[in-house]
Amino acid sequence: MKNSRLLLCPKGVRRMSLRLAAGALALLGVAVVAPTTGHAAAASDGTPDTAFSAATGTGFDSSLAGLVVQSTGKIVAWGSFTQLNGASTAELARLNSNGSPDTAFTTNLGTGVNNTLFAVALDSTDRLLVGGNLTSLNSVSVGRFARLNADGTPDTTFNSALGTGFDGAVRAIAVQTDGKIVVGGSFTQYQSTAVPRLARLNVDGTLDTTFNTNLGTGLDAYVSEIVIDADGRILIGGDFTSLNSASVGRLARLNANGTPDTTFNTALGTGLNNNPLAVTVLGDGKIVVGGNFSQFNGTAANHIVRIGADGTRDTAFDAAFGTNGLDGTVWEILRQYDGEIVIGGSFTNRDSTPVKRVIRLNTDLTWDTAFGTNQGTGFDDEVYALAFQNGGAIVVGGYFQALNEVSSNRIGRLTNDDPKPALPPLGANTTVVLVVGLMVLALGITTQHVARRQVVRVRRRR
Repeated sequence: MKNSRLLLCPKGVRRMSLRLAAGALALLGVAVVAPTTGHAAAASDGTPDTAFSAATGTGFDSSLAGLVVQSTGKIVAWGSFTQLNGASTAELARLNSNGSPDTAFTTNLGTGVNNTLFAVALDSTDRLLVGGNLTSLNSVSVGRFARLNADGTPDTTFNSALGTGFDGAVRAIAVQTDGKIVVGGSFTQYQSTAVPRLARLNVDGTLDTTFNTNLGTGLDAYVSEIVIDADGRILIGGDFTSLNSASVGRLARLNANGTPDTTFNTALGTGLNNNPLAVTVLGDGKIVVGGNFSQFNGTAANHIVRIGADGTRDTAFDAAFGTNGLDGTVWEILRQYDGEIVIGGSFTNRDSTPVKRVIRLNTDLTWDTAFGTNQGTGFDDEVYALAFQNGGAIVVGGYFQALNEVSSNRIGRLTNDDPKPALPPLGANTTVVLVVGLMVLALGITTQHVARRQVVRVRRRR
């Protein structure tokens, strides 16, 4: 939703399929071209992009925890690093679409943040919402949450309106289609008002008090995952076992107004026995959850599980992972335009079969073995972050220092032949408005994927 031609529309007019919408545009003779990203068309699917690795120079000096990609194709990275290609840039940095460091962004940050970042999200104009333990941004006091303009300069007007902000760490951020911001973490107050570990802010940064009231007593422990589905419902994950005084198992769903979705939450049963670290909603409403858990609702689920939109387990998905599942933590899950799922983490085996640390599952639940083969030896250490660039390439971040035995310090890129839609990717509740002479055609479009996940998570730091 980073194109200025994309406007919000009512839910009732968003049911036309992407294919029909593209066809309608074709009948009008309108050509729609997705934004470019500054790199050549993809070669073999999953092949390491050595030119990208070379452009990063010496890369990052320590762990890269998360990635988001702006509409320009520029890549924003955050983590425990202090340098990019030998230049100082603590916790937050940006690369150009080809992988070269964006030094202007670093300059615009000024003195940057003074403490750990856990969360970064994009809004509809490419501004960056950042959260963590920070209490200073460019030497100005902030309350663990702040906003940067698209070029990296602090948004001083917005940040001033936040006042004292949150009293504890911000660990997850998601931006709704109406611009409201859902924030999770270990905090219990926002501007001295009780908000037990989850809050929603209005566009101007003020507290959405109705949401706060509807949440009831809130959560009993931190929230580290937030995903908003196509109907505006809010999926949350973290270390909590209670929501509004009802037992839950580290995963729950709220209705769009903040009230707990008790039917869904009851269907989850005892939930997960350890924290979720990646949550993705598929086009059919099913939910894929990854992390370092080993059980879901009392039965084995080694690091990954798929749940129906009703909260019940999808056992057909389990068969793809065999008896033993994955042997290591799942840190990231992305859904492609075509519905295939890309999974990254610390695992090296699937049901005792060696695999790379980035794997792909076809829509029919068979494994895309060529995707793994094309990576060569793959990444030599843990993968914490995955993000799509506008052209489909997969940007990968983590603790690794090599990709297919070529130096690639904590960031790399894989080529990707993911089929693209005829239109740039759209999220739920969006409209494309085209003026043809004096006629305006408004098309409500619901795509088969979430265009750019605006949720981020806490990752282990090394």
